[in-house]
Amino acid sequence: MGRHRPGPDRSPPARARSDGLSRTERPVQPGGVRRGRGVRRGGVRPVRGVRRGGVRRGRGVRRGGVRRGRGVRRGGVRRGRKVQRGEVRRGRGVRRGGVRRVRGFDGAKFAGDAAFGGAKFARYAGFDGAKFAGNAAFGGAKFAGDAAFDWAEFARYARFDAEFAGDAAFGGAEFAGGAWFGEAEFAGNAAFYKAKFAGDAAFDGAEFTGYAGFGWAKFARYAGFDGAKFAAARFDGAKFAGNARFDRAKFAGAARVFDGAKFAGNARFDGAEFTGDAGFDGAEFTGNPGFHGARVAPNSGLVVLPTGWITRTAQPAEGEEEGWLYVVRDEDSSEQPAEAPSDGAA
Repeated sequence: MGRHRPGPDRSPPARARSDGLSRTERPVQPGGVRRGRGVRRGGVRPVRGVRRGGVRRGRGVRRGGVRRGRGVRRGGVRRGRKVQRGEVRRGRGVRRGGVRRVRGFDGAKFAGDAAFGGAKFARYAGFDGAKFAGNAAFGGAKFAGDAAFDWAEFARYARFDAEFAGDAAFGGAEFAGGAWFGEAEFAGNAAFYKAKFAGDAAFDGAEFTGYAGFGWAKFARYAGFDGAKFAAARFDGAKFAGNARFDRAKFAGAARVFDGAKFAGNARFDGAEFTGDAGFDGAEFTGNPGFHGARVAPNSGLVVLPTGWITRTAQPAEGEEEGWLYVVRDEDSSEQPAEAPSDGAA
């Protein structure tokens, strides 16, 4: 047999292109760069969500690649909930400008002087357990809501000639230095239950429209309530180690005022007025009490005066106003207390 010779290739010739490349090389451009599906000239893949230049333009992304998702404004600055322009937080308790409008300073520690003079508290102001190492100045401050200073500690001078529209709580508070509440206005209840005053305490001219509670409070030195006005007051169990002055103070309401109170120094009530209960049941006077010019309204409730003191009708000849019962010493009493001088400091 003779050797088989292959016949001529009868397949159609590949169509030639103008650039000399065959049809089978169409997916490749000059330079060897593949131009398959989704690939443009230059080899850069324009995938979904990406614009020309390779910058992603997916969901929540604007031209230039800056994210504009939820809570984000143009320029990349977040404007979501509780965030304003410029990344200043405006959430609860925070106002414009990033200044926090806190509702309270519970447990706060003030290493230096704390100056709140003339401050205005629109809502609740809490200073429970706060510690003031320096002076605490609240002179002229206005508390529209309740103010709480329970168990607060004042190492130095504390000034509170302020206005309290709501309740004011100073229960268990400790005043190591002087405490000035002169001319303070208490529209709500004022609670000084078990408060401790190591220095002088002055409430001269203070006005208590609500209930004033000083039960079991301790006054280590001078306690002054000259000209104070009480709609209802309780000093039961309070201890006055120094002199106490309630000259021209006015007591109203149906509270037993000084039951069980202890006065180690001189206690003066010159010119005081009692239109409610005048209660001194169980009160102890180690020093000399004084009631010069003190008077009780005839329609008052229970009147219990210290031993050696009684009431009598007014004597106009002596300059006393009719319609009042005046407190005088009981001449028939076996115990004649020595009255504190009316023209000197008690």
